[in-house]
Amino acid sequence: MRADVDARGPEGNRKMPRVTVLTATRDRAHLLPETIRSVLAQTFSDFEYVIFDDGSTDDTSRVLQTFADSDARIRFVTSLHVGSLGALDFLFGAAKCEYVAWLSDDDLWDPAFLERAVRVLDESPDAVVAFADYERLVNGERVPAPEPRRCGLSAEHLAYGCFISLCLALIRRSVLAQARRERGFYSDPVGGSACGDWTLFLNLYPLGRFVHICEPLGALRMHSGQDSVRTSVFELARRRFAVRRKYARVTLRQGLREALEIIAWGSYHRVKRRLGGKAP
Repeated sequence: MRADVDARGPEGNRKMPRVTVLTATRDRAHLLPETIRSVLAQTFSDFEYVIFDDGSTDDTSRVLQTFADSDARIRFVTSLHVGSLGALDFLFGAAKCEYVAWLSDDDLWDPAFLERAVRVLDESPDAVVAFADYERLVNGERVPAPEPRRCGLSAEHLAYGCFISLCLALIRRSVLAQARRERGFYSDPVGGSACGDWTLFLNLYPLGRFVHICEPLGALRMHSGQDSVRTSVFELARRRFAVRRKYARVTLRQGLREALEIIAWGSYHRVKRRLGGKAP
């Protein structure tokens, strides 16, 4: 693994930013520039941006070097392929600032996201996560996401399913560290990468309040290369079953029923897309 030199000089010669922004990427040189530009366009500028290149074989290294040469807030790490959870574990461990944000290499932030989320956590010392709604980016056009959950988030809501995107959340680093000490991981391997956001938030929820910013402040790109699309519906159902059994302690019968519902729903929508139906 090689960490590129931070162009800003030794850590002791500069003031620590308030936010660490993290992105893991692999073979998405065609999408990554738009993601990076959405971070650099934030109205809140007191951040460092750490990007993990997870063994890319395309033009990713050139893209990263170009951006790092042009903006001193960016530094990147190159590695042999370690997978989504390995990259997440490395990046969360490398974050040193007060707040931590994650943005996937194919998704986008609106310019005000960090400013709004930082303000929420600054004004709410008991809050550990600030999260915003999002839109979907389908074939270059933004479309509304499913109706966001407007009621207060509860343990029951979160134990049923993940209604929060990690890409539209700001987290206190101290609480991330506490969760790691107590659980031994950030995202539970039982859920795999497809349920990484979900198990992370399940581990953070007992440690403090989650604050919902009730407006879309970013866009999640829908495309054929997504993990949720490439992963079979049977594997997605298996992972959800494992998470529900461990964290919600549902009965075997209820867990199996939910898994079958996921398989039926997922299979229907994948067949619909192949037959030319609307994009998800």
